[in-house]
Amino acid sequence: MENFTNLSAFPAMLFDSFDQNDHGFSTVVARVSYDLDIETGELTLCDDQGELVEQDVHYGEPGYSSVRFESDLAPYKPWMDVVINANAWAPQDKPVRSFTVGAQIGETTRLLRVHGPREWWNVMAGWRLTDPEPIQTLELRYEYAAGGMYTLADDHAVAAQENTVGMGWYPREVRKHLKKTGCPPRRLSGSRSR
Repeated sequence: MENFTNLSAFPAMLFDSFDQNDHGFSTVVARVSYDLDIETGELTLCDDQGELVEQDVHYGEPGYSSVRFESDLAPYKPWMDVVINANAWAPQDKPVRSFTVGAQIGETTRLLRVHGPREWWNVMAGWRLTDPEPIQTLELRYEYAAGGMYTLADDHAVAAQENTVGMGWYPREVRKHLKKTGCPPRRLSGSRSR
């Protein structure tokens, strides 16, 4: 391993890895944390930069909850990660049925549509969502999105491929037998914008 001296104020380290052809290479990992001023939208460096995350940190039990922080120790990562642990707030801090939240870094924008609690109803024309109930705030986590696990009659668990820890999901073979079911009480649907 090469000698590495971190002269920055940020957590960093160097480690060695091997590629698929068994060639060695070194990776330098550094992490910078910011605080967001809600009023101005300005970012400032956190006073406490913390330590590097050496293994995934989950909100709850691993495998049954989403990842709060992924490990910083990735041997090959051509781009940076941006982790946003936040709450979505309705405009003017007043409950509404749905609203859009987003983040922009440079020219890249990511948007999420937040909906209040609603249900799926099986009507003559097929499945239909009810109108959302008003919502004021929602923690942005995969647990509050559509998806999840379902245990079939034979005790075999089936997971939604898009999100294994969501609040509600039924496999196709189960949906056709249901008349009414609750949708994730607070559903997020993602969208992208550039």
